[in-house]
Amino acid sequence: MTEGEKAIKDTSIGIEAKASLVHCIQGAEKTTMKTKQLAKIMKALSNANRLELYLEIKKKHEVSYETGEECFVTDIITCMNIGAPTISHHLKELANADLITTERRGKFLVAQINKKTLDTALQVLSLKGDK
Repeated sequence: MTEGEKAIKDTSIGIEAKASLVHCIQGAEKTTMKTKQLAKIMKALSNANRLELYLEIKKKHEVSYETGEECFVTDIITCMNIGAPTISHHLKELANADLITTERRGKFLVAQINKKTLDTALQVLSLKGDK
């Protein structure tokens, strides 16, 4: 229970008014959470190398549906003119923003787009959700 909900519980207003206030507070908290998450995503993608890396992972992700291949980070390292330590840093930043997930397969690292985060960002940016 949030501080706002606790304060409402302690007041002497009617049950319907309390329910309405709780609903408003919960909606505001969800919006704030989405806004903070979107800011984190935008910050992660504001770096040109990181954006290029994300788009490369996205391209490999789309191809993987057609061919069954996975996006190995070693493949990305060979096609970008960035060193492995820098790519590792950028992958960590993209993962911290929840834009990608990574999974170790033996000595290889596989990167995948986090579709749920992408959908959330698109929903926040969409004009349809403002009605």
